[in-house]
Amino acid sequence: IIKALKLIPGHENSFIVAIASTNSMEPSIDDGMYCVMDPPLRIPDLIVGDTIWFETDTFKAIHRIIELGNDSEWYARTKGDNNDYPDPVVIRSEHIKGVWRITLN
Repeated sequence: IIKALKLIPGHENSFIVAIASTNSMEPSIDDGMYCVMDPPLRIPDLIVGDTIWFETDTFKAIHRIIELGNDSEWYARTKGDNNDYPDPVVIRSEHIKGVWRITLN
């Protein structure tokens, strides 16, 4: 599949990640699925509604951006589609590992 992605214009650097069973993004992303991720976009290109893979020192997930802002630097707030509350961490540009594009079952 990775070799096939390399043949699709705009996806030459895409990669695939497996999904853990947290159910935080179901029904669009769920346990046993694989996500095609693009490398992190330039920060100005991210918008509310994008789904990102991020890792901080205390939290990692593939969740949707629900807020963008700038305090002393750029940040995003995220939330799993199936979660009641936003994530307990602020996401900075260095935390972003990828941007979700499609899911494979």
